[in-house]
Amino acid sequence: MKQLDFLFVVPGHAVPSIGPAGGLKVIYKLAEDLKREYAVGFLCLSDEEYAAHVPNMVVRTPLRRKLFREFMSHAGSAGPLAVSAYRKLAGMEIEREDLSGIKVMYSERDLRGYAVKRMIASRWDTAYYVKGAEAELKYYLVQHGEDAPSYSGPYSDLARATYSFAQLKKITINQEVYERFAGDHPLRMTVGINLNAFPLKRPIEERTGKNLLIVLRDNYNKGPDVALKAAEVIHAADPSVQIRSFGSYKGKVPPYLDHRGYVSQKELVDLYNWASAVLLTSRVEGFSVIGIEAMSCGAVFVTTDSGGVKEYVKSGVNGIITTSFDPEEIAQAVLSLKDAEYRVALAKNGLRTSRPYSYENMCRSFRKAIGEYEASIGFKR
Repeated sequence: MKQLDFLFVVPGHAVPSIGPAGGLKVIYKLAEDLKREYAVGFLCLSDEEYAAHVPNMVVRTPLRRKLFREFMSHAGSAGPLAVSAYRKLAGMEIEREDLSGIKVMYSERDLRGYAVKRMIASRWDTAYYVKGAEAELKYYLVQHGEDAPSYSGPYSDLARATYSFAQLKKITINQEVYERFAGDHPLRMTVGINLNAFPLKRPIEERTGKNLLIVLRDNYNKGPDVALKAAEVIHAADPSVQIRSFGSYKGKVPPYLDHRGYVSQKELVDLYNWASAVLLTSRVEGFSVIGIEAMSCGAVFVTTDSGGVKEYVKSGVNGIITTSFDPEEIAQAVLSLKDAEYRVALAKNGLRTSRPYSYENMCRSFRKAIGEYEASIGFKR
């Protein structure tokens, strides 16, 4: 029987992704690091297959996602190449993940003939599957409170129930979640980015304090409604402020907002270096690497209190965390950066803050947490 040392159980749309971001990118990079030494796999069942393990849950996968999964399950090594070509055609070329050497499975049948040493749930619905699956050790990567109604909606109670699964050892990425589950003695790791991919290209002092970049995404949990209202207040208060945005948002935007939609890696870096401030209005975030990316490029990160951002943002020192989702408060936070001395101080402190948050340190912290725990229980690696 073949062995998988690490099997990441991920959402059905996750592998390969058109553009892995946030928590999904964390999983990709951990897998890329681990494959150098271990046999690593992804299990990405369909939403319906995961739902079959969740009580009273019914989902329907969109047809295009079903077709995509069907193509990928039969494409073999040509699949990632096809996705890369699509990204280029669509103008979405981003930092590319390397799936070579990673076993990608699209159904439980693919697991036949494999013994799994460590199985890792990556989202609340995958936790139900992992709970009943065969593996020597079971982990649960909890990146934020997925039981928040803004995230899991009508399934909040089902998401919350997974946190009582004693079979799954929790791994947390921020202090807030770590403290929430302190009684379970969770493991602790940190998150990082490819710092070389987000360089400071434009001196902080040369920026005007009137260039605002907004992260604008369709998901209600990401707060597009709040961002648009804040932009309206900012424009009314000072029409000279230039406002650009990027992200998956497809709704109407006002004429004073230059929405770029999906952007390439190069375009994103250019936008960060153009901006004096980057605004994120999420309701829940586990960490938000966008903040570290912005800081690394010299922009001041202005964010709502979404939880995980407090891991690295000290409001008024290296960025700004608003105390509410009030568009007026958010607008005032952005407009306060017209004070050049204040903006430059925050941006420089933010740049220094970003330096330790590398992929290398992230992977090192994961290996350390796993290694120490497994040594403490006498698990043979």
